[in-house]
Amino acid sequence: MRASRLRPGARLASSDLASDTASAEYTALLETWMNMMTAAGIPAAGVEQTRAAYSRDVAVLPRERVAAIIESGGFTDPVLFYQAGLIHAWYSTRSTVDAQ
Repeated sequence: MRASRLRPGARLASSDLASDTASAEYTALLETWMNMMTAAGIPAAGVEQTRAAYSRDVAVLPRERVAAIIESGGFTDPVLFYQAGLIHAWYSTRSTVDAQ
């Protein structure tokens, strides 16, 4: 994300999968996510395909790293304002100084 696409002082809302994949929290949240998929009628093969994709193809980064990426894009002090399972959302303000 690039701050230059917004006016100085404009707000950004950004959401992404985020967790420390080496933590017990991630394991618990992933298992809950898979259980919700099963409860929603997703076939077992689809649930396992999703689990495999999360470990192989999806870049799930720790919350702190996602916030740092937002800041490095020219936004100030990302605020975590929402979480549903592994989905986290932040809001931030475009810096009045352009990022390098």
